[in-house]
Amino acid sequence: MCFFYEQQQRELLGQSLQIRTEEGQAFERYYRTLAEFVFKNSGRESAERFELVTSSTMQPLYREQFENYFIGNPFLKAPGIKLTFADSTPFKGSLSRVYNRFIESCDLSEDAWLIFLHCDVEIIDDLHAVFKELSRDCIYGSCGAVKVRMQGGIKNVFTGFNDHQRRDRLGFMRGGANLHYAGPELRVDTLDCLMVAVHTALLRRYPLRFDEHLVMDAVVEDFCMHAMEEYGVESRLLKLQCCHHSNSTGDPAHQSRRFYDAVSYVRHKYPHALYAGTCALLGGGSENTAFERSKAGDLHA
Repeated sequence: MCFFYEQQQRELLGQSLQIRTEEGQAFERYYRTLAEFVFKNSGRESAERFELVTSSTMQPLYREQFENYFIGNPFLKAPGIKLTFADSTPFKGSLSRVYNRFIESCDLSEDAWLIFLHCDVEIIDDLHAVFKELSRDCIYGSCGAVKVRMQGGIKNVFTGFNDHQRRDRLGFMRGGANLHYAGPELRVDTLDCLMVAVHTALLRRYPLRFDEHLVMDAVVEDFCMHAMEEYGVESRLLKLQCCHHSNSTGDPAHQSRRFYDAVSYVRHKYPHALYAGTCALLGGGSENTAFERSKAGDLHA
């Protein structure tokens, strides 16, 4: 289902997602019926290929997420979609290293969309329909941030299409907030680490890679900043229906420390360029006052 393919279907799906934990079996029946409806009525052939890559440790929670949201996902059973779960343990949990090794293992002469995403992100859409008209000259993701000048200074504003389910499973937030800040072409400063899609054609043209100084926080944001600063490559939002289930077993204190280190590194890497990230303003040297707040522990991963 392309995001705007059928508004009524989207509303029904959103309602079903919201009550998923209470009406599990009923939701699954509806979910699979909707996927069958989408593929039966799409009426289009697509030669696009997709490589979906998610990475985490081999903890049971993450394996279960991969099985539920990827292997068992009927929307990812369309032709041309390949799924990969990469164990990050040998790389000490570094997503940047995992993503780069995957890119290096690919035959970049073959056209394909490489989509790197977290294992708690569930795609509920027809990838062939969503990507059909997209330019291969941009980087895409389901949510991101735009810097906006407001009273009190420049702020980072979150925007995107994906829904969010709280980590404690007690709350649900619909996507679509603040889209007017992204404009008609849905441009953002950076994309969130939840998901980033890049075509092999762009990787053939430019040597884009993830900065391996970064482990998890700001990995994708830095990728977007580097692409824009070095090659003028824009980051844009995908009109993609998906849900971030936000499960986490991380230690908040460790995340805060890790996040602070990442923000500090990016700040010094881009001393003259200020970008919006979904969790903080990034780069900009001393002009980035959000950096000082993150040091104080106000911002968490």
